[in-house]
Amino acid sequence: MILFDFQIFLNQKYGGISLLFAEVMERLHNQRKDFEVPIICTKNENLKNRAYFKPYSFFSFPKDVPEIEDWLWGKSFSGKTIIYPIYKSIKLFYNKIVFRLIYRRNRNLISKRLKSSDVQIFHPTYFDTYFFSLIKNDKRIKKVITIYDLTHERFPGFYKLSDVALKNRKNLCDFSDKIISISESTKKDLLEFYQIPEEKIEVIHLGSNIIKVPDKELNFIWKDYILFVGDRGGYKNFDNFIKGIAPVIYKYKVNLVLLGGKKLSGAEKESLGKLNLLGKTIHINFSSDSELKYYYQNASLFVFPSLYEGFGIPLVDAMALGCPIICSNTSSFPEVVGDAAIQFDPWFSESITSAAEQIFRSNAIRNKMVQKGLVRSKEFTWERCADKHIDFYNRILSEESL
Repeated sequence: MILFDFQIFLNQKYGGISLLFAEVMERLHNQRKDFEVPIICTKNENLKNRAYFKPYSFFSFPKDVPEIEDWLWGKSFSGKTIIYPIYKSIKLFYNKIVFRLIYRRNRNLISKRLKSSDVQIFHPTYFDTYFFSLIKNDKRIKKVITIYDLTHERFPGFYKLSDVALKNRKNLCDFSDKIISISESTKKDLLEFYQIPEEKIEVIHLGSNIIKVPDKELNFIWKDYILFVGDRGGYKNFDNFIKGIAPVIYKYKVNLVLLGGKKLSGAEKESLGKLNLLGKTIHINFSSDSELKYYYQNASLFVFPSLYEGFGIPLVDAMALGCPIICSNTSSFPEVVGDAAIQFDPWFSESITSAAEQIFRSNAIRNKMVQKGLVRSKEFTWERCADKHIDFYNRILSEESL
């Protein structure tokens, strides 16, 4: 029996990692059924309406302090500047207490389940090491961990040296019998930074099913725009990106859409202002995959300028939806896009400019990239990803039975 734990389903309401495990378990449910994901309580949307997710769980995640925040913010009254911060503090404290209680109950449930004699594979969904002492010397249970990237090691300047996830990730790699890497690039990093034996690592690419997401029409005023998706800080290389894309925006009279991530900071606005891009830039937070799909489908170009990614699902999303791509030539990018995107050196803004101009200058190149992307994207589906996980689990169990 394969046992998954609660971690990522408590930490994420949405998100790629929880979607990965939800899809793998969906496939397991259809093929094997000998698995469990015991969870007391979760607000994770990727588990909703899954036939396999019934025991232990319910979706009415404990409610916050009554939602008066919007009401308070919209009113003018004496003492508002005192009451509003007090309310926010109470809400934050309440949420922390509730989360810790639920986390502890979930840990206890998994710990109890690990003592059962029928557990053959344990695959924790994130990097808490609460179970170490329970199964450290238990050779009966094969331990599997999934590693997504080694961003902390590649770019230590962006993280605190005391980061718990960094320490736990290395310990989990040493502790586990097998490691799943989401790309050859991440595998290479594991060999370099952690000196993991190569035979211990299995590469399984991630997937995307965005093509199956229902369409949604939005009343969006801009018809010609360059799309940037996700966080913008640190290694995401936003400053170099806007320097490189600015000449293209001027020359081809297009706009810039920043989708997702935090609202624009003062420093980002200043950088955009210096390039005269503020009036041609909009930041949008999307609330559904249907909205995300819309912005990909209608973009003139998608740019992914990050210095490093463990995989890069946005690349697969864009390819599947017929959006032309230019992207970095580092880490996992070449592995994902193959020859279906124009690649650039992310350290040089001139390289970004040159790549983008190729798309805008030539419809033949644009159409060629789009067609190659549509074909390439079919290699990265959640069905294929889940099937490879099942094959991997089966091999572990077969080795155990010898």
